[in-house]
Amino acid sequence: MSDAAIAELEPMIGVRNACDVVGVAQASYYRRHRQSPPPPRPAPIPHTDRPQPRALSEHERAAILAELHSERFVDTSPTEVWATLLDEVATSARSRPSTGCCAKPARAGSAVGRPPTQQR
Repeated sequence: MSDAAIAELEPMIGVRNACDVVGVAQASYYRRHRQSPPPPRPAPIPHTDRPQPRALSEHERAAILAELHSERFVDTSPTEVWATLLDEVATSARSRPSTGCCAKPARAGSAVGRPPTQQR
């Protein structure tokens, strides 16, 4: 129906204006009335052959497998190993002394220096 209206209006006002009047996208009209064959699409690459950008390298995979197969974690699931190692890293980060370049200076009037408030 819209193609017939565009074909009828085209000689008078042109394809672009006819598409505007009828409310059809000009690209859609030209795509439907293409004289040449559509451009060829590249063959899809199977999922297993595509490089995965976030995949671990072979060295990283070997290090993880070595840790999973170690005597310490021999009867533990990978999820438990992950949780254990994550907890160890978090614990070691908390126990570090806060001195050096990354230590934050105490602010004036911080909660440490204030006297306790009286409750009524």
